[in-house]
Amino acid sequence: MFRLPRTCDHRSVMSAVTEDLRLLSRIWEGTINGIRVVAFLRHIVRHVPGKVLVVGDGAPIHRCHQ
Repeated sequence: MFRLPRTCDHRSVMSAVTEDLRLLSRIWEGTINGIRVVAFLRHIVRHVPGKVLVVGDGAPIHRCHQ
């Protein structure tokens, strides 16, 4: 088995699926934080017509006072 050394360098991704089954994704260098989550959700709300259902797992990155 091939193993890579652990580092703090990584990419993070958030995704959404529309009612018509389009996949929308955003990739960041590094970690996702509350500000990035809010920016992604605001972008979705502006560009996807209709209602938006948000499903979260309770991770700290999904919390923000913005």
